[in-house]
Amino acid sequence: MRNTQRTNKKWINGIGVTALTLFLCACGAQNQGTVQTEAIPGFAQDEGAGQGGSDEQTAGSEASFGENEEVIDLTEEELGELENLINDRRCNGFLMSSYQDPTNINWNEVFYSGTGFASTMDLDGQEGADVLEALHQAEFYCDVTKVTTGELESFVTEWTGTAYGDAKRPITWTYLSKYDAYYNEHGDTNYLPFKVVSGTKQGDRYTFCCVRDDGFEGVSYDNNFETVVIRQEDGSYRFYSNRLLWEKDSVPEQTFAADLSEYPGNTWFVTYPATDTDGVTMRIICEDEVQDYLYCYGFDEDPITSVDAVAFKDYDHDGNTDILVIGSNSEGAHPMVFDGFDTEDVYLRDFYMNEGLSRGADLYAKDKTVGALLDYLQDGHTEDTFASAQDAYAFAARLFKLSKGEEAEILYDLVYVDGDDIPELVCNHSGYTITLYTFDGARCHTVMKDMGYGVGGNAGYGYLPGKNRLYNGDADYAGMIYYHSFYHIGEDHKLAHDKTYMVLNFDDANHNEYPDEGEDYEESAGGVYLYEETGARKAVDESDCAEDFRDMANCEYFYGTMTYEELLEQLR
Repeated sequence: MRNTQRTNKKWINGIGVTALTLFLCACGAQNQGTVQTEAIPGFAQDEGAGQGGSDEQTAGSEASFGENEEVIDLTEEELGELENLINDRRCNGFLMSSYQDPTNINWNEVFYSGTGFASTMDLDGQEGADVLEALHQAEFYCDVTKVTTGELESFVTEWTGTAYGDAKRPITWTYLSKYDAYYNEHGDTNYLPFKVVSGTKQGDRYTFCCVRDDGFEGVSYDNNFETVVIRQEDGSYRFYSNRLLWEKDSVPEQTFAADLSEYPGNTWFVTYPATDTDGVTMRIICEDEVQDYLYCYGFDEDPITSVDAVAFKDYDHDGNTDILVIGSNSEGAHPMVFDGFDTEDVYLRDFYMNEGLSRGADLYAKDKTVGALLDYLQDGHTEDTFASAQDAYAFAARLFKLSKGEEAEILYDLVYVDGDDIPELVCNHSGYTITLYTFDGARCHTVMKDMGYGVGGNAGYGYLPGKNRLYNGDADYAGMIYYHSFYHIGEDHKLAHDKTYMVLNFDDANHNEYPDEGEDYEESAGGVYLYEETGARKAVDESDCAEDFRDMANCEYFYGTMTYEELLEQLR
């Protein structure tokens, strides 16, 4: 149950064809005054766009350079010049996110692609030691890119004409004030080569299109089109905006504006047509960026080729919007359920196809419509709230049972975790996962959802009855390293992490946190380390964690004691 990070690669998986716009401004361009520009069809223009100001302000606000000029096709020489620009390591990252003006550039994406700053594993001496301590590591496993604050600010101004302090999506690398620098350890980049295929210019304004040029063959799952606005002032290029043209080649009658709790903002459910070898592609687009891909599991041999109906509905009343789809293949229509999952980390927000519920609805729903699918899922309970915990838990247990399929072995239990007089509901898919629900007086909340156990040294999940304290133990290297993690149910009814201890059960002579040859098992010989809520780690005496370890020893575990029928009888 240790926290893991997922690098944001959603964008790179789908970049291919790009439309870009470039401003080429005369040297020494000054205040352009207040101007009016044409908004991109279907997209709102930012308020205040086009307001005048200093050179830097002008670079970061909408401009109408050349709006009264003739539109002229770019020459092959001009297309080649722009192609060289966007394939330059310093600039390629500007194509990795959508933004309507430079203040909205995702600087993590820009710098992740290189930007010309060197990466090395030879960051040694005291600086290297300080970075390792900040990263909570014993050694570097990949190259480290270092960018000082001065270099960062100069780069932003050089390539956008704006101040880094105005960035709405700043870099989130590890920062060390001692060196006034940012550090990022990573083993790859998001760099992609592009070919400029067409473009126009209108006075000082250049618009052009690019296609992914890395030898990729097959279906491009994100439909590959973006728009970049660039302009040149005082002899240097400056990027203004970049937009994924996600609506290009989509199926209009199968594309809908979506009101999803997981993604506030301008959000769309987008369908792209099937090909000779692949079914339809369904994507969630928010603020012009691909946020999620909806995969239709179980249809590999006969893929879904059309989307007949879509509904955005919290069918299980857990507070997260779910997506219900009716799709067709050669055999006819099929209902599909995609469960919404929300976390504080936007990169971990996803919609997962609930295969069990989808399969059950395919077999047992009265017909293949959204209405019939909802009837099957909700079994008559259409309200968002419940009159009692008994009703809420009966509803949740039924859906859990249906989601796992008829052959699954499931055990249930009612246990007191958080200290109030309403028990929590445990659903144990025996040998596989634990799900835990709590009730707030009106709504059933998922505290733990399908959290795996039984492999990877994870024996299961425990709790101190009535103390609102949960525990998980997790081993690496056959128990040579053990992690003891403690949690509680937060006020938002979600699982909240408190602390994690790492115990080295061997004498780690070289401090690499790995049991090398000759370093045999010896309980706690390598020490105990505490990971705090901030992510910082420090060595602690066993006496300092004695109370936590006593709690661990006194934990009861979520295993389940009742069948579904026995649970329903208990709830009556």
